[in-house]
Amino acid sequence: MSGESNCEPYKCFITGQCAGAPPLNIFFDVPEQNECLAKCQEDVRCQWFSYFRDSKVCETLVECPTIDETEENCVSGENECSGIEVGKEISIASTDPKSSKAQFQLRKHRGL
Repeated sequence: MSGESNCEPYKCFITGQCAGAPPLNIFFDVPEQNECLAKCQEDVRCQWFSYFRDSKVCETLVECPTIDETEENCVSGENECSGIEVGKEISIASTDPKSSKAQFQLRKHRGL
């Protein structure tokens, strides 16, 4: 079977803090949100991150059951968010589902 499948969009740099799950790691003095994302991508267990702009604290997480949108100084996203515009969602579809190292095609959703 080949082609795109319907997948839920990834959440990337959405305003709010991941809530409802304990962090894997907490990093201090992280200068920017992209470095927080990179720290998540370095850990195979990490699927989500939350970055606090004012305190420059980065949390990496296995899951993010909910996002607390009242934390306006924080952005959160999934580990697949590299190179995505702030606040956007993307869909990921495997271009070769039989491959052990599936390659992903990123599509930006307009108007989200």
